[in-house]
Amino acid sequence: MDKHSGDKHILILNLIHIQALHKHTKTFNAPGVVIVLLIICVQYLWAYPRPHNCTSTVTSHGISFHGCEDIISTESITNKIHHKRLIYTFKGIPYAKPPVGALRFRKPVPIKHRKGTQVNAKNYKKPCMQSWIADHPFGVMSEDCLHLNVWTPTLNGTANLPVMIWIYGGSFYIGSSSQFAALYLTSDNIYEGTQLALRDVVIVTINYRLGIFGFLYGNTPDCPGNQGLWDQAMAIQWVKDNIKAFGGNPNDITLFGESAGSISISNHIVSNVTRNMFQKAIMQSGMAETNGSAYIKLFSRDTDYSYKIARKFASNKKLFRRSGPCVGDNDWIECLRTKRAHELLNAQLLSILHNPLKPWYTVWIQQFCPVFGDEFVPISPSKRGTSGKTRDVVIVTINYRLGIFGFLYGNTPDCPGNQGLWDQAMAIQWVKDNIKAFGGNPNDITLFGESAGSISISNHIVSNVTRNMFQKAIMQSGMAETNGSAYIKLFSRDTDYSYKIARKFASNKKLFRRSGPCVGDNDWIECLRTKRAHELLNAQLVSILHNPLKPWYTVWIQQFCPVFGDEFVPISVNKAVKEGNFRKDVRVLMGHVEMEGLLFASAFDLVVGMSGRYLPFVPIAPVISRDIVRNDIRKYFFDNDTIGVEIAHEFTKSFDTNPRLLDGNGLRRAAIHAFGDYFLTCPTI
Repeated sequence: MDKHSGDKHILILNLIHIQALHKHTKTFNAPGVVIVLLIICVQYLWAYPRPHNCTSTVTSHGISFHGCEDIISTESITNKIHHKRLIYTFKGIPYAKPPVGALRFRKPVPIKHRKGTQVNAKNYKKPCMQSWIADHPFGVMSEDCLHLNVWTPTLNGTANLPVMIWIYGGSFYIGSSSQFAALYLTSDNIYEGTQLALRDVVIVTINYRLGIFGFLYGNTPDCPGNQGLWDQAMAIQWVKDNIKAFGGNPNDITLFGESAGSISISNHIVSNVTRNMFQKAIMQSGMAETNGSAYIKLFSRDTDYSYKIARKFASNKKLFRRSGPCVGDNDWIECLRTKRAHELLNAQLLSILHNPLKPWYTVWIQQFCPVFGDEFVPISPSKRGTSGKTRDVVIVTINYRLGIFGFLYGNTPDCPGNQGLWDQAMAIQWVKDNIKAFGGNPNDITLFGESAGSISISNHIVSNVTRNMFQKAIMQSGMAETNGSAYIKLFSRDTDYSYKIARKFASNKKLFRRSGPCVGDNDWIECLRTKRAHELLNAQLVSILHNPLKPWYTVWIQQFCPVFGDEFVPISVNKAVKEGNFRKDVRVLMGHVEMEGLLFASAFDLVVGMSGRYLPFVPIAPVISRDIVRNDIRKYFFDNDTIGVEIAHEFTKSFDTNPRLLDGNGLRRAAIHAFGDYFLTCPTI
């Protein structure tokens, strides 16, 4: 019997687990079992263990952690220079005692190692118990799962590098710090920290308990609820206590996570338990909103509601047919502790599928999630935010003029263009002048925004008007890239081009049928001022729909947008960056999402007639093929045909030439990626 035979045995046992579930649900598809188990087995064979050179040791507080090191190439698409660096990895470090037996449902208990203890940190440990198996074989789950992993570019204990702690998502029901994308048949951990470590950051990923094991609320000290958040807190504390030995700065910790990870962070921000353990947070697609709507039943619930769910769950006979329900007022938690872990998982999954917990359980997807009203989150995050008891940040939101009102360029002092940016500048100046009275620091201002807000920020970074008004910037999905391609016609234009658009717009008879166009060289701006606001809005909308402004207006979506070559933005952002003429002292965080190009693909499809190939709301998509997609990319995406051909080939070379109706979004996704990379991601990089 080899060293993994025990885990293989568990895989076989869990085939029985799935078949037993079939008997309850009556809807299980037998061929699906074969496919799922095949994926599990393929992943299982590849994922554990992976070979490393393992000679690295770090000692912290007398405890030695033995890890591995990999030689990593720094060559990438954006960096053609080939270098190699060592990245040190320490995997499966326990940060708490195994929460099993009497410790099930309790807060985590810290491990107290004796000095001289040797910790093997060379391989990932098992993920926490969970119902969904796509990314983890059943055989490698365990309640003994409170471990963390570290990636670091140095073992110098005085390096003082920034630290980032990743908290995985998965609706508080699935996920792991060693999550393998089994559905894509890869053995790579999707949360592997090497690439960030190459940027001189110490990366930590953590496990925390999920589902009933991590969020059962029993209203007692031995089942306090939010066990998963307490796990996270103990892991963060471990990082503060030990990360210096791994080259990290314990006073420069950033929490980052997505979905349930982001929701967790929102709780840490308001919690008295962890609020002083970290300095920064990056929250991706999640917030513990508790405003009394249905959402409160999904990701954050009060203690009364959570207790009713727990008691209904424990006492439900259908969920515990063999071992019996747990009904006693005094010993129902202890009764749940005696049940096998997989029995609890079965009950949890069946309660989701059949929703037997009405009337208390009114949301189908989750019984167990974070609670508020306990020690960890005393009041709801929403209420705490409105009461000002947060992480001591003063938030300001502003309005600024849009469209023709905010970006008409008249080449005159009374119509200078970029009025919307000037509005933003005045708002920022107001903040600098007045925010101290509201408890804010006028010398610690961060601009953050998405899409047009992010594009605006890129202009502020290079502008002489606002460049000294702020210290940090967060740019989400937008950059005023002006590289001479079609993009220049979309979000940033030179003054000559913008002036021609403005004059064509003002003089177009079809846009101003009732009041007449504005044609005079000297008074056309004053003429536009006399028109009603809604007439200008109608004209702006009609010009978008009918695109009457050719040849000057070659992009359908926007007539009026920021310009460069004026007082606010004297030169293009691209040129300013190349010449180094921008705020180098501004700390900037930029980001994009995977399907960034969907908006552009849909817009082009509607306007130039792609037969609905890239519209998300078309019930049956038209026939698509590699040649069609290549032509779309070449024809509609790029001004330079040579570049267009090369990029079209690069995005579609992995597909065959067969036409198809259904392609699993593969070809369409390729085109959408090309849109997003060209219009947003690449200009930002």
